Amino acid sequence: MPPYIHSIAWASEGVATLIVRNDTHSCVVFAHPFDGSVDDRIREPLIGFNAQGIVAVEGTVPQLLQVGGGFVHEVIGCVVDRLRPLIRVGSILIEPDIPLPGDVAEGILVWFRVQRLDHMG
Repeated sequence: MPPYIHSIAWASEGVATLIVRNDTHSCVVFAHPFDGSVDDRIREPLIGFNAQGIVAVEGTVPQLLQVGGGFVHEVIGCVVDRLRPLIRVGSILIEPDIPLPGDVAEGILVWFRVQRLDHMG
């Protein structure tokens, strides 16, 4: 089941901070332009801006960790498309704004940090 918008904090018309959730994960997301509602499904990937340090990891599970109460998140997710690139954390798809390292293949878990997750819908 696609992730959904759990809550909306409006900054101004068309600009909002969202809490996006799936069954096991949640994240804080910046949205602009935005005209959605609580419980709307997110069907497109979230954009991971200023992604840093993408590395393969083992012995862990997918997770989204908010760092410091703002938009920064640490992500552990499974690579589902190496070329685009797309990372899956449960049903949440994230598209980091940098390419994956050459040694990372589809199906591998990766860790990285983003300065902000954006919903462009």
